[in-house]
Amino acid sequence: MRVKKDNQNKQKVQLPIKSNKSKSTNVLWFIFILISLCLVIYYKTFHYAFVAFDDNAKVYENPLITTLSLSQIRLFFTSFVFHTYTPLSLLSYAIDYSLWQLSPGGYHTVNVVLHVVNVLFVFIFIRRFSGNQITAFIAAMLFAIHPLNVETVAWISERSNLLYALFFILSLYFYSVYTETKKKSILLLTFICFLLSLLSKPGAVLIPVVFVLMDIYKKNSFNTKKYLQLSLFFVFALATGIVALYASKVTGNIRDISSSFNWLDRLSIASYSLSVYLIKFFLPFNLSALYPFPEKSGTFLPMIYSFSLLVPILLLFFVLKTKQLKNVLAFGLLFFVVNISIVLMLVPVGGNFMIAEHFVYVPYIGLCFIAGTWISGIISNKYLLNPKYKPFIIPALIAVILTFSIVSNIRTNVWKNGKFLFSDMIKKCPEQAMGYYGLGIVNYMEGDLKSALAHQTAAIMADSTYSDAWYNRGIIYKEQKLFDLALVDLNQAIKLTENKNYKAFCDRGNIYLNSGDTLKAMEDYNTSIKIYNKYASSFYNRGRLKNDLKDYEGAILDFDQAISIDKFDANALNNRATAKFFLNDLQESITDYDQAIKIDSKNGLYFRNRGLSYLALKDSIKACDDFYQAYSLGFKGAGAQLKKYCN
Repeated sequence: MRVKKDNQNKQKVQLPIKSNKSKSTNVLWFIFILISLCLVIYYKTFHYAFVAFDDNAKVYENPLITTLSLSQIRLFFTSFVFHTYTPLSLLSYAIDYSLWQLSPGGYHTVNVVLHVVNVLFVFIFIRRFSGNQITAFIAAMLFAIHPLNVETVAWISERSNLLYALFFILSLYFYSVYTETKKKSILLLTFICFLLSLLSKPGAVLIPVVFVLMDIYKKNSFNTKKYLQLSLFFVFALATGIVALYASKVTGNIRDISSSFNWLDRLSIASYSLSVYLIKFFLPFNLSALYPFPEKSGTFLPMIYSFSLLVPILLLFFVLKTKQLKNVLAFGLLFFVVNISIVLMLVPVGGNFMIAEHFVYVPYIGLCFIAGTWISGIISNKYLLNPKYKPFIIPALIAVILTFSIVSNIRTNVWKNGKFLFSDMIKKCPEQAMGYYGLGIVNYMEGDLKSALAHQTAAIMADSTYSDAWYNRGIIYKEQKLFDLALVDLNQAIKLTENKNYKAFCDRGNIYLNSGDTLKAMEDYNTSIKIYNKYASSFYNRGRLKNDLKDYEGAILDFDQAISIDKFDANALNNRATAKFFLNDLQESITDYDQAIKIDSKNGLYFRNRGLSYLALKDSIKACDDFYQAYSLGFKGAGAQLKKYCN
């Protein structure tokens, strides 16, 4: 009887199981904290500007995003923009443009919102995958605040990274649900998210490999049905990978570095990059938007690159020797290595850099998973730790969170505008051309031609093969009416790109036209269009030349093309209207002038020209109104018409 009584007492002192309501309350608090951390770190970016570091090509100089129509959306899915295939990213920019045109705050806000959503889905995915709410919260918190993720969030051009990550995480979540439920509808959702991720960024080709890692970690059985299901994912991944490589090749984005680095060098560089990414997960300091390739001393890389070849071996040894976290470490590290492998520059894609901070946005999820599992395991006594160190775990975690948050918040300042960004590049990498080149672009946009010229010259001094710097210095010389110097630089830009720089051909044609050499000008415009038939300026300038040559029908065809590429090109509309005027198509010319004036109502030339069309139609009242408006806007050339027709 006494034993029975003791058992009853033991039952009375058992801790009550937490209710679902309590768990739900915890989840809401976790979500609130995650969102708050993101907003505290990134709230300043809502007021940041565009930067002339891909933002120009992808957004504010990209005519493709100015129209949101079915035909334009179809174009997103059938063309390569900025060296790659990212149709969903283009679509998101087009939606942005339809909402706030070229106000950068809207684009920055969308980036921050996408990051918040990604953080929440990291929490939801890891919560389900690990079965531990604290693990998921810690992992998501580290992902939310990590300083290396600032580049992805604060840089408008990394929208593709945010979208690809969103659908990447969702596909993992649905796959984890499918492996438990076996519902075909869930598998379909998994596949749809996988496709959306592929259409956002080619990096999603590695999703099927992560599925395999998840199955191994969960010890899910493999059978013929599972292999067939995964094979479909791999087929689409392979197809997308081929398209991405083709896009990079045809747009000249795969760099041939074989003359500088042999295969052993590339393996060393890849191992070194892997090491840097790992170290910066724990010590995210001395960050930079530019991490250039190393300089070789004779035929050898610096010794640290050779030593870094040991890193993969040491990682494997570390995992095998670990007792408590072996499976977690294996999964998390493989998640990281698999997803970072595609950007370790074994096949160099992109600019003159070997490391980029935005590359870690998805791969770091694996390391966050390890950290979250380890810390939550110590808190819950699942993993052993020397008792004298355990009281410091929570304070240490709080210190890390505060430190990372502060570093991230400060790091966003670099992305405030182009001047801050490129000045930081020069500070971190003074021997590299990119910072000087970018700062020169900013100077040019601000009208400071002297500083722009000095910075482009500094870029050329740092890297004499930097074709963009030669091109931009040529443009500055042209602005200063130093046409001979401009021709030298534009010729060099064309030579360095193996006659593929369509912008340089177009601008060289403008110089020839200015000097009266219409034959060479026409030849250069034709060449520019042959290289790339989506550059509005080439059609506009060729149309302008045809107008001068009185080939008005041909001019209209070229202006049609320019306007189809950029419907807000007021100069093309004005010149097309002029061609129509000379063909006596007066009413159509007025329609074009109306549209040009709607786009730029401060340009007196457009009003004067429309007045001439009204005058030809014998509508002197409207003609004189336009002449007066042109004169009041500062176009003094309208004074003659006012004096002659409007007394």
